[in-house]
Amino acid sequence: MTAALLARKTTHFLLFCALAIVGVCFLAPFVWGIFATFKTNREIVAIPLQFFPKSFNFDNYVAMAQSVDVGRAFINSLIVSSVITASVLFTSTIAGYVFSKHRFPGRNLIFFALLTTMMLPLYVKLIPTYLVVARLGFTKNHLGLIVPYLSIPYGIFLVRQYMLGIPSSFVDSARIDGAKEMGIYWRIIVPQCMPIISALAIFTFMQQWNNFLWPLVVAENRKLFTLTLMLGMLSSRISVEYNVVLSGAVVSIIPTIIVYSIFQKQFVRGITLTGLKG
Repeated sequence: MTAALLARKTTHFLLFCALAIVGVCFLAPFVWGIFATFKTNREIVAIPLQFFPKSFNFDNYVAMAQSVDVGRAFINSLIVSSVITASVLFTSTIAGYVFSKHRFPGRNLIFFALLTTMMLPLYVKLIPTYLVVARLGFTKNHLGLIVPYLSIPYGIFLVRQYMLGIPSSFVDSARIDGAKEMGIYWRIIVPQCMPIISALAIFTFMQQWNNFLWPLVVAENRKLFTLTLMLGMLSSRISVEYNVVLSGAVVSIIPTIIVYSIFQKQFVRGITLTGLKG
């Protein structure tokens, strides 16, 4: 074994050890939180820290389900997140296709104006958005939670940048063959954009599933509360029951794990291949 090969293997081993240590540091709190759902409140706050519970039981999950209407909240979150994700994927791919493969007067100006909306802080848009939604009467149903997020500038920007890497000759050839624009979009553009669509689906679903501020502002009826609001109700008491709150948090991450597992391969490929071209 040459000295160069030995040095390369040693470097790789040290790098692997460093990454393993970093991974354990990130993973340890998450694993501890899962184990904490089987502990009593006294075990959780005990010093020194107890990593494993003395006994495994599901009393905390039962207490969490009895404290709040977690079933309705779970369904509300699932409806809102799924509808918004589907709408964002459609609007982002349609708009991205138009901005990347069509030329029309003012295209760059419109796209620039769209990007400027990404620079506005959420708190600047919060009150005007609420006033519009309230005037439309959407605060008493799911539309108030869904309508403001049906399309997001970030999604359009992300997909448009990805589509710039698709050769325009594909689109031109399809037009010469007599294909309609929607046919080109659905049969040519969308299949080639599956990596970035999968990545955007994960980002959007996770963002909406964990959204707390907007549901807190717009949901007037407790029947419309999402899972994040219900968990907030658990932690807003005078004496916080950490074991019950952590049980709700563990339940809340299940859908995001499922979504990521479904789109994992496409997600990684999308992150790898997404080159932001001007």
